[in-house]
Amino acid sequence: MNKKLRLLSVFLLLLASFSPVVQAEASCTGSVRRWYSFRELAWGDMNSWADVDGNWVKDEQEIISPCILVSVTFGRGRVICIGDEGFLSNVLVNEADNLRLGLNIIAWLAEAEGNRHRVLFDSAHNEMQDIGSGDPWRGYSIFAGKLRETGYTVEKNTARITWRTIKRFDVLVINGANKKFLPTEILAIVSFVLNGGGLLLMGEWHMSSQQRVAETLNSIAHWFGVKFRKDTVCDMDNYWPEDHNVEAPQRYPVIHVFAEHPVLNGVNEVYCYLGCSVEKCTCLKE
Repeated sequence: MNKKLRLLSVFLLLLASFSPVVQAEASCTGSVRRWYSFRELAWGDMNSWADVDGNWVKDEQEIISPCILVSVTFGRGRVICIGDEGFLSNVLVNEADNLRLGLNIIAWLAEAEGNRHRVLFDSAHNEMQDIGSGDPWRGYSIFAGKLRETGYTVEKNTARITWRTIKRFDVLVINGANKKFLPTEILAIVSFVLNGGGLLLMGEWHMSSQQRVAETLNSIAHWFGVKFRKDTVCDMDNYWPEDHNVEAPQRYPVIHVFAEHPVLNGVNEVYCYLGCSVEKCTCLKE
């Protein structure tokens, strides 16, 4: 841990001594449920697994039916972490129930701040998708358009994240970020959620030598008790159709195992593309 992150840790520890929110979350006692909750919401089926070594073969040590979606309440705010950012890309957003899931997530997160319909997509950390792009795989323009049709104000952040920047919004979206977040940015994001903001973190696979999404997102997610794992969720039996002209589509699972939760209302299946699994941080496991 570098000097700036150590200073951030000291600051948050000091904050914990004054804040019942952080103190409860850190203590992992029965009072945690008042200020912090973690729920697994969606999994691959029993034919899916979390591929760690990239050989696309289920090995003995690899997890079967991995979790791909979790929700967190933290202080006054809410967090959703999902292992895949590609499900909202232009090429997949209108497949299966992907759009419904995306809209449900934003609505649930926005309610933490009174549902004032203001969403900020970060684009300052080499994110995988851009709301202004019409590219099939690298664009979120269709999803951003659907949010605006629903009544949301949707904007893009291209500068360092500060409290002054994000406090005007109800939801902050970070998808597949590859550039590290500064300690001051992490502090602003944690404070944003503690004070009632909604945060959506979306992961990605980890096999590329240029891929640092897990490390980048975990620098934020760990503060909410969540870990993006370094794996790729695969399913050789239940996969989405082959008409998208992508290599080996059987690797990309259809998700249809869900818990009951508002973000899953009307959602029966979701197409994922090169996503990872997510789990509760070890320090917060029972």
